[in-house]
Amino acid sequence: MREKVTASVLFKDRKANYACSVAHPFVGDYVRLRASAAWRRGLGAAGDRYVVFADVVGKVARSSGRVARCLAVLSTGALLLLEARSLRLKRRVPAHAVWRLSLSPHRDDLLVVHVRAAALDAADELSQCSERDAADAPGCLFGGEGAWRRRGDVVVRTCHVLELATKLFLVVQNAVGAPPHVNIATELKNFALAALAPFTYL
Repeated sequence: MREKVTASVLFKDRKANYACSVAHPFVGDYVRLRASAAWRRGLGAAGDRYVVFADVVGKVARSSGRVARCLAVLSTGALLLLEARSLRLKRRVPAHAVWRLSLSPHRDDLLVVHVRAAALDAADELSQCSERDAADAPGCLFGGEGAWRRRGDVVVRTCHVLELATKLFLVVQNAVGAPPHVNIATELKNFALAALAPFTYL
């Protein structure tokens, strides 16, 4: 119930597909990951055992715009992107590193998770827009020089976009004591590199 109330506060009259989502319950684990022996032996045994959300999504590459299939798993401590079949970890974004969620007001299924730039000695795999960025600096959607070796914000496509956004909002709030900002707009500004053009939802 808390999740549905939160979704109403965040998206009612702000996101065009909110009304269609009201009658559908939030399932969370759409792929029965909790029942997977491979999950329990691997990442599930390493601190991310409590699965809040799991589903196959499309991860949008920042450099080319191509969409690659992967498994998005939200635990109580992090957002993980895994190989859909092998469950090999591709990326782990700790909850405390998420500072903003961006969506368009339209009926699309895109979610942008803005990630704080990481300190150089950080153990977790975070976004690093610049080696000179402070630990609390905003993330970057598109990289500049040297972007091929840096992590940036996460862009995913999922038919459960409102559920994932709501659950991630609550996970971050529970983890750090303050919720991430939720930005709903037709244009997505690049917050780290102002020289780049804005990203527009089509």
